[in-house]
Amino acid sequence: MNQSLSIDELINEEFVFMKRTNSASIDMIRQRLLDSGLYPKVTQEVIEPTILMAVVATGTMVSIVPQLYRQHQWNNVCFIPLKEAIQADIYAIYDSRSERGL
Repeated sequence: MNQSLSIDELINEEFVFMKRTNSASIDMIRQRLLDSGLYPKVTQEVIEPTILMAVVATGTMVSIVPQLYRQHQWNNVCFIPLKEAIQADIYAIYDSRSERGL
């Protein structure tokens, strides 16, 4: 498992994000992705962090979340710090059973 992850490494991934109305950080995260040249394929938007974690745990999508989400312990979900700075401690998360090789 990688100790940190570059935004570029997520280019082919499908994303699940919190809905903008339910997250103070999502606009900041999306703008940072766009600034890096990554136009994320957002397959699903959810309204609660636990739903986001459950979707990631299915192994089909990844997300980028604030460090605060680490308090949500979820089987098979890994938190990997991003190499690029976003104005908060942000992590990419994915199902640890997947064969992504992240």
